[in-house]
Amino acid sequence: MSSTAPSTNAEAADIQRAVLEIIRGQRTGFTPAVAKAMLWLASGAYRLGAGFRNTLFDLNLKQAGRVGAKVISVGNLTVGGTGKTPMVEWLGGWVLQRGYPVVVLSRGYGQKRTGAAGGPVPGAMNDEGLLLQANLDNIHLVLSPDRLRAAETALEHIEPKPECFIMDDGFQHRRLARDLDILLIDALNPFGYGHLLPRGLLREPVKNMKRADVIIITRADQIEKSGLECLQTQIRRRLPEAPVLTAMHKLKSVLQCSDLSPVGSGWLKGKRIYAFCGLGNPEGFRRELETLGGEVVACEEYPDHHWYSDEDFQGIVKRAREAEAELLLTTQKDAVKFDPELEVDLPFLCLRIGIEILEGEDELTSRLIKIFPEERPAVGMMSQVELNQAISFGERPKDFHRPWEEKWWEKEEDGTGSRC
Repeated sequence: MSSTAPSTNAEAADIQRAVLEIIRGQRTGFTPAVAKAMLWLASGAYRLGAGFRNTLFDLNLKQAGRVGAKVISVGNLTVGGTGKTPMVEWLGGWVLQRGYPVVVLSRGYGQKRTGAAGGPVPGAMNDEGLLLQANLDNIHLVLSPDRLRAAETALEHIEPKPECFIMDDGFQHRRLARDLDILLIDALNPFGYGHLLPRGLLREPVKNMKRADVIIITRADQIEKSGLECLQTQIRRRLPEAPVLTAMHKLKSVLQCSDLSPVGSGWLKGKRIYAFCGLGNPEGFRRELETLGGEVVACEEYPDHHWYSDEDFQGIVKRAREAEAELLLTTQKDAVKFDPELEVDLPFLCLRIGIEILEGEDELTSRLIKIFPEERPAVGMMSQVELNQAISFGERPKDFHRPWEEKWWEKEEDGTGSRC
């Protein structure tokens, strides 16, 4: 199964892959050894900077600001995908069902870039924001590196006023005080190869997990029971009072990329699949592909938050045709970034992945109930369009159906169409 991503941004993918191989010890010899030593020195400088900043907060020399609403933070210790966005979606759905207006605060990693300066497109939403908008009704998103200011802006402009902010990737963002701090740890690589960036993948020392109120071990189903128990013991040794939950990534549905309408996952069985993704942790996507019952002829990997150019996508389609693939398959996070007018003559599907809590859900919901004690009827909120106009943030167009992409699976069932 190929993992090469030929594109105008192939160099970035190659560099990312090379650095990861050096960090993992997969490259040996003189040059990788020198590179590893340089990464180690750089991680020392990173440790000093991150440690100094955390010390300021620990000694109350810098203080977190509070806003007039409850704040839940979802974050991790390492770079890469641990399941933050599916967890934000889970929490957003829970709080909305409880009847409280919700706004998601995101730094905005992965906003579309334009021009020689490489700055973000004015008003552009990032891929995670587009994903949450597609999956949750009445959810609002505000993108800004300054989450405290973003929360204050949302309280000023949104009606009814938000009563809950969910801070995506907020563990290191200590400027905004929170009522619940949830830390996700990936069972497949819990501590980022044991080193801080850039020698490893840790964003701060493991000891700092003590700030968390709740720990959730994600992808807990993908390691042996003995390994999971060992990881739980390590965590509880550092946080004896905090609950340690386990969770898994779960396929919720297969969607048509044009309008995100569902397709039966059984249709994929026996098909030749050409897959691609731009994720922080593509290994989870690869493992999910193995469960679909199709023949995966290739899986191209692009950098996390990658925005696909026309050249990128046409190259994917060309290679899929050469491999005699019957369909294209990606993640929903990738799918929401495609131009609604982008034509494709192959069935183009995506996987919607959610999170399922395996152990400890009652503990989490009990803590949430303490924060949101009153169960209310759902409250209507101003639309994201109105919010965007008020504070100049963009959104995915409402009408993103691709007219050339018909429901080919229905044609196949009634015998009027071909397999692809």
